[in-house]
Amino acid sequence: MRKRYLPFIELKKSVIITIILIITCIAIVIYGLHLYNYVMNDKTKSFTEVKKYITKVVKINHVNNLTRYHGDQLYYVSEITINNKPHLLFVKESDKGYAHTLYDASEFYSKEDILAEWESTCNNCEKIDSTIGMLEGNPVLEIKYLDQKDRFVYEHVLLEDKSRYLLTIDPSFN
Repeated sequence: MRKRYLPFIELKKSVIITIILIITCIAIVIYGLHLYNYVMNDKTKSFTEVKKYITKVVKINHVNNLTRYHGDQLYYVSEITINNKPHLLFVKESDKGYAHTLYDASEFYSKEDILAEWESTCNNCEKIDSTIGMLEGNPVLEIKYLDQKDRFVYEHVLLEDKSRYLLTIDPSFN
């Protein structure tokens, strides 16, 4: 004779499995949010140290803007004013703390001029972002955009002479 199970026994199994799945999903969401917050806080964690370094070494009272740039290595980039002249300051971490490189921004083409020229030459392009950075020891403007064929493009323009370097990422695997 076959043993038959009562319906409420099967219900208990499905309820327990459902509860376990719900708890697992909630745990995954909480872990994802925690990881996201950790990564976002880690990006700006060292900004206060870098700002203290800049005010101490460069002898300015206030740092207006500070951004991170990942070229061949991590740079902290700041556009500062010294004696009413604009300067670009690049700070990188070294073995002994921080090291910096200071450039007179008046010797370079401005970010606005380069972007205006780019907009006039790149028809039907969708600009995503532009950032000043350092690439192989040269100050560059990195322009990220989608071109006419929906390819993601990194365009590096040297601030010194407007020479360009393109890196195109094609989303299709053809």
